[in-house]
Amino acid sequence: MASLSFLAVCRFIIFFRLHDYLLCFICGGIAAGVSHLRPYCRPFSWLDTSINNTYTGAETFPSWTLTIISALPAVVYILAEAARHCLLEGIDGGILADELFAGRAELFLENRRIFGEGALCGRAERNGFDVEAPPLLPPNATRSPLSAETQPKLGMGATEMRSSLKEEAQERQNAFGEAPAVSPRGQPSPKGIPFSKQGDAAEGPASSFHTADSSPAKRNVHVYILARPWQRFLLDAHMWVLVQAFSIAFSTLIVSGVKMYAGRLRPDFLSRLRNEGFTPTSVGVDFCTVPKDGRVSFPSGHSSSSFAAVVPFCFYLLHSLHAFRLSGVSLWRIMLGLLPLILPITVAVSRTRDNRHFFDDVVTGSAIGIISALLAVKSIMTVNTRTGQLMPRFPYRG
Repeated sequence: MASLSFLAVCRFIIFFRLHDYLLCFICGGIAAGVSHLRPYCRPFSWLDTSINNTYTGAETFPSWTLTIISALPAVVYILAEAARHCLLEGIDGGILADELFAGRAELFLENRRIFGEGALCGRAERNGFDVEAPPLLPPNATRSPLSAETQPKLGMGATEMRSSLKEEAQERQNAFGEAPAVSPRGQPSPKGIPFSKQGDAAEGPASSFHTADSSPAKRNVHVYILARPWQRFLLDAHMWVLVQAFSIAFSTLIVSGVKMYAGRLRPDFLSRLRNEGFTPTSVGVDFCTVPKDGRVSFPSGHSSSSFAAVVPFCFYLLHSLHAFRLSGVSLWRIMLGLLPLILPITVAVSRTRDNRHFFDDVVTGSAIGIISALLAVKSIMTVNTRTGQLMPRFPYRG
């Protein structure tokens, strides 16, 4: 029993990507360790005008502002998802309110025990799976009756589900050329998975996917049912926070390593030396160690971190505005979703105004931040073209 519980916990952690936070911490720890190394000692000349710009002690965006820029989107994710799932659920017309298809999909997820198991069995068994659906709620948990607005949507969802199941059953029958062995309503399947006794979707088509001697070797698929709003809130908020964390951690790791390897001198390098009392006539000085911060110009860490933090937030705004529909959306939505990019662009340009970086440092740092953000979003999220939103990817073995 202890080993079973341990395996269940491990399965839960892996399925919901909780272990990916460990990767983020590892990337951040390596980046912090690399930043304490001595950068490459690039030779210089006191007559080089490209590194003789004025040193300004005050920065437009000090380093502590990057912490706020990086953490603020995560706070927005949590508050917005809490409002969407726990406060605005079912309210029509709001930006965060679910549209018809999104609401139906969410209703299907919530009522998977009613008419979802048949669909899952059909899709899973075509890939050689056997389905287990342990609910997150106790079996005797009571549910509130459906409202008058929800009942028509539930009927529409059940109708479409029956139609989809019939099509899948016909495809499977044509593929194997055998008549399906139909399990009686309410009776357990050959693997002991009972069909739902509620709703018409559990009859006929749902159970017709169990065929005799035609299925390949099967594995178990564990389905987690998120029947409560707070459960869906935790899932969505966790996924977006993970996107934010991985984007920032990965970009920081890349930038820290490149900074130490390149050892490029900042535009105000000579001014930093003079401020510390060094001159061309100074003797017995190891200029490879002073000033260390003046030798890490390439690429720009401020530019990378700000873009890595804000680009996922732009994707979240576009997701909330349903901007990924194949049918097309208004350019106003796209413009509104991309509006926060003003902040990282301002941060990047300010680094050249403060004589902290060259323009190519800023461009390279910005590119690293953008690529890191795109990689994080692509790895963790996928597009639901019907709703125009992003939804989490879950690891599985196909």
